[in-house]
Amino acid sequence: MKRAKRKTGRKRFKDMSIISRIFIANVCIILFPTILLIALSPTLFSASALYFGFSNVTSNTYSSVNQIQWNFAINNIYENVTKDDGAELKKYLNPIEKIGYEFLITKNGEIYYLSENSSVDGIEESAKNIARTSLENEMAYYGKNGLLINRIYENNGDEYKISVISKDYTMSENDTSIKHQISVITGKSIVGVVIIAAIFATAMLIITSITANSINKPLTELKISAEEIGSGNLYHRVNYESKNELGQAAEAFDLMRRRLLESEETDKERERAQKEMIAGVAHDLRTPLTSIKGYVEGLLDNIANTPEKRERYLKTIYSSTLDMEKLLDDLLTYSKLNLNTIVLNKKKINIYEYMKDCAEDLENKLHDQNFDFKFNAYCDDNVTVMLDPDNFARVIRNVVSNSLKYKQEDKKGVLTFTLTQYTRTVLIEVEDNGIGVDSDELIHIFDSFYRADKARTRTESAANNSSGLGLSVCKQIVTLHNGSIWATSEKGKGLTIHISLPTEKENK
Repeated sequence: MKRAKRKTGRKRFKDMSIISRIFIANVCIILFPTILLIALSPTLFSASALYFGFSNVTSNTYSSVNQIQWNFAINNIYENVTKDDGAELKKYLNPIEKIGYEFLITKNGEIYYLSENSSVDGIEESAKNIARTSLENEMAYYGKNGLLINRIYENNGDEYKISVISKDYTMSENDTSIKHQISVITGKSIVGVVIIAAIFATAMLIITSITANSINKPLTELKISAEEIGSGNLYHRVNYESKNELGQAAEAFDLMRRRLLESEETDKERERAQKEMIAGVAHDLRTPLTSIKGYVEGLLDNIANTPEKRERYLKTIYSSTLDMEKLLDDLLTYSKLNLNTIVLNKKKINIYEYMKDCAEDLENKLHDQNFDFKFNAYCDDNVTVMLDPDNFARVIRNVVSNSLKYKQEDKKGVLTFTLTQYTRTVLIEVEDNGIGVDSDELIHIFDSFYRADKARTRTESAANNSSGLGLSVCKQIVTLHNGSIWATSEKGKGLTIHISLPTEKENK
């Protein structure tokens, strides 16, 4: 529990603003030395009394110091009396008696202490001669007739009376001695001032050191982190958490580090993707070029020695040329999209009429390739979207081309267009009955140069004709139309591409 409280306290101080820390430090600089002086005042008082010569009477001549000495002396006498320490009292009074002072101390009217060779009557008589008063009255008299000090105390129901007389007490004819004593006091007081100043300076040093350390620690951490990042180590985390200004600066600095790291990783990923793209283009160009080269050599070597063979060779060469042309066209479009140099020419398009025209154009072509084609529309005849008809036609062609490539060889192909209207969107679905795609590969089919299950699920025809760019281009074009594209599939039963576009009102 205590450990938790200490941890919470440290956390609160750590979260404290710099201005608050400095304010508290200034308050502590004032309060701490003051409290320390108050706590040490009894010790300092006693020590100063000894140092300044106030603890004991040393003269039988009037001076300002002598008055101060007697104040200390009377207090010391009373303290010894209340302690009932006669031996210590006698030890203290003997030096004072030797320079001409007499003492009478009573407790509840009974004599507690009487100076040697003195009498009660003698002291009372001397009191009358010195100050024309009796010992019943409290007083302190310093004059030419002598010295008389009479103090009365009560403690726990007891009455103590301390009387001091000196008939030999003298007054200085001039103030030389007084000035001398004052100068002594002044000189020695400097030492007292130095002691007090030292206490304040020490307290200030300690508090300032603590405050400076609490500020310097996070600054040092920031410096170390800056050096680490400057040397290229973007994995060095700024190890300082706080809610104050320094904590916010550390958080902002670490955010910068994380973004630099993300940028570096993005650059590496982009570099890797570019290398893969170059390798993919080289591979996809090599296949039709090899085919063209082989059939051209066959023509040159007169292997195609019949009109039928020559026609078949030329058709193959032409088909390979078309494949290369499509690949280069996809690559050019892909590059423009990634460089943000392609500009869409959007128009208000009746999507029902647009998809109906696409279906009519495709129906005959698909029939020649042993495909059945269906078109289903579940929408109003006048629903419109903002569309670039030429670029979106590329999306339709690439999706259909993908279905043709991944047709099952032993099964007649079926391709279905479905147009469905919703409140804010229209949904275009292109469904085939091809070989399909595994669920773990489905999310990657829109990646550049990605080919699902290269070795097992693709037909030879698909392998020879797939660039891996078609669906990636589709995704980017659909995104530029503020739409979404995704795929669903069941292995061996076909693939469905879903394209969602906002209606014309949602594009405003």
